[in-house]
Amino acid sequence: MRYPKRLVLVRHAESLRNAKKLGVFFNSQKEKDALINFSDESIPLTEQGTEQARQTGEALRKKYGKFDAVFHSG
Repeated sequence: MRYPKRLVLVRHAESLRNAKKLGVFFNSQKEKDALINFSDESIPLTEQGTEQARQTGEALRKKYGKFDAVFHSG
């Protein structure tokens, strides 16, 4: 069995749930409660998060080339 030489972990980019607005994550408890019962993978990325993900992918490809395996949470 061949073991990987390197493990690269990447956290997801900015989503609607973790985007800060004016220094806070949610403007009200009602806004926070609206997303509480949704799983992380069902919360879309923000426009900035989509750009962060694209840049991360390009940087990983440039630094490491092709990966042998990729695992993701959704």
